[in-house]
Amino acid sequence: MAKALAKRAETIYREIGRELTVSSIAEGGGTDAAFASLKAKGPVIERFGFAGFGAHSNDAEYIAISSIEPRLYLLARMVMEVSAR
Repeated sequence: MAKALAKRAETIYREIGRELTVSSIAEGGGTDAAFASLKAKGPVIERFGFAGFGAHSNDAEYIAISSIEPRLYLLARMVMEVSAR
């Protein structure tokens, strides 16, 4: 199910002229999704965040403003499609 959702996210992003890279390989670091996955009865997909650099850095964290609208669109569409099932 998680792979199907990830493929759907790729398709939605492509509809707005964007490419989304999906990976099933852990990249390290900490995430609240790890806590959700312990109790979830379904798949947990993470990394819907904005593009940027220096996450949680004291002096260099930023997001690319151009990534806000497409990421919010993707997230909204995913929520709409999953909740319609």
